[in-house]
Amino acid sequence: MKLALALLLVPALAAAEPQGLAVGAEVGDPASITGAWFTRTLDVALAVGSGTLAGPGFQAHLDAQLIVAHLTPDLGVRAGLGMRVYNQHYTLMSPDELPDWHYGVRASLDLAYRHGSMELYAELAPGVDFYRTRSCNLVDGAMSICPHAQSKPLFLDFGIGARWFLSH
Repeated sequence: MKLALALLLVPALAAAEPQGLAVGAEVGDPASITGAWFTRTLDVALAVGSGTLAGPGFQAHLDAQLIVAHLTPDLGVRAGLGMRVYNQHYTLMSPDELPDWHYGVRASLDLAYRHGSMELYAELAPGVDFYRTRSCNLVDGAMSICPHAQSKPLFLDFGIGARWFLSH
């Protein structure tokens, strides 16, 4: 009972959070430069990165997130929805393969620690590509070596990052 009461009171005890523009970087899948606009309950974040665990490439994603809980005054949980654009540069690996573009949606879940004008966060974002361009010159099929023919539309982005608020 005391724990439930304490969890209900934590949002009321939360410290004044920075608002406005924040910039930073994240490592993971993909490594990115990030920018975000924060309000009291909502943030909109854009990340532009190069490469993923699948290999070299380009990825950009845009998410809108809500603060869903404060675990402590400085530690919060955010959840949101977004979209991504991803280009895999297979041409760097084989002359038989063409670059392919992936367009998808993602659901993001962040655990964020804020201290002063700095934020450290960990993000997990599963998603699904709803459109992918053809990735090979070769004929797709059961025996194809084309990644597009063998891959699934599901993906999982993850990263650890830091952002600094330009105004506090």
